Amino acid sequence: STLSSSSAASDVYKRQGMAAQNFGRIDDRDDLEKLIAYLQSNPVQVLVGISNLALPDRGTLRKLDNIASAAKGGMIVQLLDANQGYLPSPSEIETIKARQLQWETALAERQIALVREN
Repeated sequence: STLSSSSAASDVYKRQGMAAQNFGRIDDRDDLEKLIAYLQSNPVQVLVGISNLALPDRGTLRKLDNIASAAKGGMIVQLLDANQGYLPSPSEIETIKARQLQWETALAERQIALVREN
């Protein structure tokens, strides 16, 4: 499972005169350890971007739990539109809606805020 930061959110922070640290994709244990080490020494809020097509599986949720516990300023998850250059079919729209509901449920159980991209 892969987590990524939102470059759009980084742009908002920069326009508001706030510093933003973009860790890019969190693909493996080393990436996660670097992020956790940063969070343990910096009291910041974390914005994590996740594809709206991704499943909230145990591995991804475990990563989010680890990040949330280290984020002294809290954590927000943003579901990112997996724009594939075409309009989704009705069945794809239903899949996206179902995944969004799964994310909403999983994050609510963890008391992690969720924002939408649009």
